[in-house]
Amino acid sequence: MNIVSKEVEIQDRISTVYENLISEQKSIYVALSQNKGYNQMKTDLHVLATFYSDQEWETIETVGQEKFVEHDIYCYLVDIIEDYRDIGGDFPEYLDMIAHLEQVMLKFALQENYEVSAIIKRWLQKFIDTL
Repeated sequence: MNIVSKEVEIQDRISTVYENLISEQKSIYVALSQNKGYNQMKTDLHVLATFYSDQEWETIETVGQEKFVEHDIYCYLVDIIEDYRDIGGDFPEYLDMIAHLEQVMLKFALQENYEVSAIIKRWLQKFIDTL
């Protein structure tokens, strides 16, 4: 009977959360790409027919900007987390990584950038739950 150490279990759970983060980042990128095409189509229609009201146009633009910001946040998170990943794919300094993510989250909250802080908090909590 093999006994798996607690450290190996933690590394496996952290790796799973990291893979989920990468997957989410990719899906946001796909949505952003699709939204960009959608926005271009709407722009063409707007220019050609001036069909949409100003409020509808602002809604289209806002959705595109939100997805772009969300994707940018995910890229930033992945960059931070990859800094703590070793060549073998483990996270030997995972406690430092979690502390760093918490500092980043608080920095954005202090800047009153609550949307960014909320996204970081969600992923921070997932990493904390792995412990």
